[in-house]
Amino acid sequence: MSDHEKTKDALPTRPRGGHPYLYGAVCFLTDDEREDLSRKVAEVNDRSRKGSGK
Repeated sequence: MSDHEKTKDALPTRPRGGHPYLYGAVCFLTDDEREDLSRKVAEVNDRSRKGSGK
């Protein structure tokens, strides 16, 4: 093993299972639908933050 290989930090380990970015969907929304979805996501995020004690 070379000195360079000895000084490298260990590679991060990935969690088991599929890649998290591969489980999504592409959809086309109108402006009104996008605003509605954005509002709903913001509400869920707010509830999540409040529930985590932040």
